[in-house]
Amino acid sequence: MPASKLVVSLGVLGVLLVSTHSTRAEGLPALPELRVPGGFSVELFHEGVGRARHLEVTPAGDLFVRLREPSSDGAIVGLRDADGDGRAEIETRFGEEGGTAIRWREGYLYYSTAFTLLRVPLADGELQPSGESEVVVAGFPEQRGHLAKSFDFDSAGRIYVNSGAPSNACQKKKRTRGSPGMADCPQLERQGGVWRFPAARTGLAQGDGERFATGLRNSVALARNPADDTIHVVMHGRDQLKKL
Repeated sequence: MPASKLVVSLGVLGVLLVSTHSTRAEGLPALPELRVPGGFSVELFHEGVGRARHLEVTPAGDLFVRLREPSSDGAIVGLRDADGDGRAEIETRFGEEGGTAIRWREGYLYYSTAFTLLRVPLADGELQPSGESEVVVAGFPEQRGHLAKSFDFDSAGRIYVNSGAPSNACQKKKRTRGSPGMADCPQLERQGGVWRFPAARTGLAQGDGERFATGLRNSVALARNPADDTIHVVMHGRDQLKKL
């Protein structure tokens, strides 16, 4: 996919193509209700993928979509615009368990579930994996909420993974009006932060990594800035402000 184009998930509705070109390919539906800066246009790249979370575009231009919940035939969707008309006409699906994040790196497609980071062999230019998945990092705390394992790599290949806090604000009684926060919040030992893991290794546990950042309730998105190799996150901060 050309560098002048951006793909955006729109939940259950589909995947959008945001282009720096103001003209649309003939026959593609316009989406006038979405606002973009001057010089940009928005087109529907693919419709109805499911509950999409994160997206990844490979060097060959294929798009992979991570689904929050799997459909009947997969939890990862591969999309390709083979004829260059601005809309994906080839679709593949694979994977059994839903999740949040997805990245392609050096012949592998990495993806996360609620408690595990995995990878599957996938050559650039292929839409289906060529082998079985293997565990990269496992053993994150099992909890009911804030399960997004967003992740990315730095220039050295080390992996940064979010581990969300299970509570709203580390209260003694979860989500209870008037309940005070716990001193030296014990959740921060394994949750509420970002962990960094060694490069090019598999079969790791959370304890094999190091706590890179703490005090981040739940980083639902995480990405590296290639200009300076820094890690940026989008944090889901405390909620229920009216109730608590």
